[in-house]
Amino acid sequence: SMFCMADDSPQGDIQQLQRDGVIEKKAATASMRKGFLNYNSWVLGVQYGCCFGVELHVTNIGGVYFTNRKSFELGPIDGGMIASLFGYMNLVCRSFGGATSDFLAVWMGMRGRLIAQWFMLMGVGVMLCVFGTRKSMHGAVASLIFFSAFVQSAEGSTFGIVPFVEPGFVGGVSAVVGAWGNIGAMFWGLLFLNVYAEDGMEGVALGFQMMGYIIMCAAQTVF
Repeated sequence: SMFCMADDSPQGDIQQLQRDGVIEKKAATASMRKGFLNYNSWVLGVQYGCCFGVELHVTNIGGVYFTNRKSFELGPIDGGMIASLFGYMNLVCRSFGGATSDFLAVWMGMRGRLIAQWFMLMGVGVMLCVFGTRKSMHGAVASLIFFSAFVQSAEGSTFGIVPFVEPGFVGGVSAVVGAWGNIGAMFWGLLFLNVYAEDGMEGVALGFQMMGYIIMCAAQTVF
């Protein structure tokens, strides 16, 4: 239904706009080159790895963590259900991050978008550290919800910036930034596998805290 009924862009059908000379027809290779050669694409990519990459990693490990950490005293069904709260926050928080970016941009321009990005990424890092130190189930669930809210809001605020890196070649920029979400998930997985997995769930908890510190450092790339 989207293919048949939706416009290609806010301005209308792409092919008609190109025939009318409203927009220039661009080769995919030119878009990719522009996206890959702009260093801001890579900076945003690292930041996206610190939010979407984290989401992919926590989605993989969350159920195991809540089920196997002894202090939570949960079975696999309850542990999996609690871990699913992380994903449910996508219903509102990703769009909230984009809307916050747009709202601050009305007041402060691009600086407002960057402030939103920094705040969301710092929230991810701080709440990861809090989440990793919670030994009671209630504290872990509460911090998980706030941590998830910041993660997905940071994803939205990242793509609030993407269209302005190379306005004529958004596809190339999106490709670089989006790919770093998967790269980030791979990095976090290797970090946990090679450094923290041997110590069981206590090691995983420490890994969450280390992730938080790394992300808070990465947030400073916004400047």
